Amino acid sequence: MGNVKKNFIFQSAYQLLTMILPFVTAPYISRVLGAENAGIYSYTYTIANYFVLFAMLGINNHGSRLIAQVKDDKKQLDIVFSSLFTLHFIISALAFVVYFLYIFFSDSEYRIYAAVQGIYVLAAVLDINWLFFGLEKFKITVTRNTIFKLLTVAMVFVCVRDKNDLLIYTLVMAVGNLVSQSVIWAFVRKEVKFVKPDKQMMIQNIKPLCVLFVATIATSLFRTIDKVMLGDMCDMIQVGCYEYADKMIMFPIGIITALGTIMLPRMSNMYKNGNTKDAAKYLSISIEFSMIIASVLTFGMMSIAENFSVIFFGSQYTLTGEIIKYISVTILFISFNNVIRTQYIIPQNKDGIYLCAVVSGAVVNIVLNALLIPRMESNGAVISTIVAYIIVFMIQCIGVYKEIPLKRFLLRTLYPMISGIVMCVGVRFVGRFLPVKIWALLVQIAVGGVIFCLFMSVYVIKSKDSDVAG
Repeated sequence: MGNVKKNFIFQSAYQLLTMILPFVTAPYISRVLGAENAGIYSYTYTIANYFVLFAMLGINNHGSRLIAQVKDDKKQLDIVFSSLFTLHFIISALAFVVYFLYIFFSDSEYRIYAAVQGIYVLAAVLDINWLFFGLEKFKITVTRNTIFKLLTVAMVFVCVRDKNDLLIYTLVMAVGNLVSQSVIWAFVRKEVKFVKPDKQMMIQNIKPLCVLFVATIATSLFRTIDKVMLGDMCDMIQVGCYEYADKMIMFPIGIITALGTIMLPRMSNMYKNGNTKDAAKYLSISIEFSMIIASVLTFGMMSIAENFSVIFFGSQYTLTGEIIKYISVTILFISFNNVIRTQYIIPQNKDGIYLCAVVSGAVVNIVLNALLIPRMESNGAVISTIVAYIIVFMIQCIGVYKEIPLKRFLLRTLYPMISGIVMCVGVRFVGRFLPVKIWALLVQIAVGGVIFCLFMSVYVIKSKDSDVAG
């Protein structure tokens, strides 16, 4: 349990940093580049990211799982790593070549930006975070990521000065990621050594990698396909406003993601060794913790969305506030889905459930986007995303309800959600009497924190009483 807490602190600290940095850079970049340039960046990055997903081919989850299962056997660890990395290198190098063929034959007016975004695809060739995740050596990846995040932010402020610097901004972000992925190789030889890859193992791993790849692609569609379809059907201003709303939703979700990243290898090792009792305890604690965090984030974002977007991004981003207010509800579903997926479905090798859930959600998302975006623009994308996450939630629950006590888990999420709703009502009521100023926003946040903590303290007291009575 000690290592879990330590790793969670490391990952949470890093995720907290990724939450804070956008509060520093986003107001600057949104004003300097403008909504249209923000949309161009989002559009080209999203397309490049699809090739990154192909390059990674599900190796983050599958690689982490396999490394965790064999980490106690040094000889087997070397074989598994060498075989997985060789397979990863071949696939990611192919993705890099195909991306630049796409750039070469493309006649898009954003071709130069797309070419620079190709550096992200190149960085994927060197990405071996899965090795350190599987070994539960999170300090290495967190330290590296923190240093290069801070350096990249510093370069943004130094180099990006006006709306003509979109290319420079794109280059800084992409190169920062490439250097970050390269530096971690200095630590590889301390953990594993390269041996002759096992061809049979490489072939055997293609199927699970492909299954998780399809699932990863489908998952990415929930957030990225919206921007691509908005860019094709609407204008770049709509994309830019949606992009910043999406960023503000995804940043706090990083805390929940951090928990899943840490627990996936731990749970994989537990299930591999038959330690199901402790695994069930961890799953229960994780769901309750995640849903408390998700409730305060969901209803907190809903309560301050409009004022927040104008204060931090500028008056041209009023639409962003409207988007945040409604799309915040996805935080609840993302959090619950993430815990079930990373702490039960994937560690138990039940990849089929995960695949079915996310593919179904992605199909629904695309179909609804096609129907709603032409009529409702970004609001149509919001509705599509919410429905898609509900579909994933339902299918995952159906897939595992006979094996884990879902009813008990869901009932224990009700009180945090009720506390969040009461907090949201209170904060929005107070906000009606306050101006659109930073100090007023801080007052709203403080009021929300007090209300939520008061209601949750009652829940904690009742839980302790029931435990004592039991």
